[in-house]
Amino acid sequence: MVSECDTTIRTAIPAIRIAVAQLLNKKYMVPQGQIAKKLGVTQAAVNKYINGKYSVKISAAVNLIKRKGYDSTIAELVMSGKGIAEVNAKIDKVASSIYLSRTQANK
Repeated sequence: MVSECDTTIRTAIPAIRIAVAQLLNKKYMVPQGQIAKKLGVTQAAVNKYINGKYSVKISAAVNLIKRKGYDSTIAELVMSGKGIAEVNAKIDKVASSIYLSRTQANK
């Protein structure tokens, strides 16, 4: 059986990367290769993120992340020149926050 934590993290982290990649590409016109380097994923993954090739479950999480403004926060880190370690630490923190808010809502 998969725990709620595993499910949330498996959904949240890709959804955060998708939302950030889309924002970086559309608003800041950052090339896919640069986005891939900053997020620690392949350029092919970024292409899928930008072109909407992901599951319905992840799509719902992407919309939540955009509504909460998490994508803007992380995109600003990327644009300020922060390294991959700092960007990924922020992604992890946001994913943890999403998990905690879901578990509190389910109580």
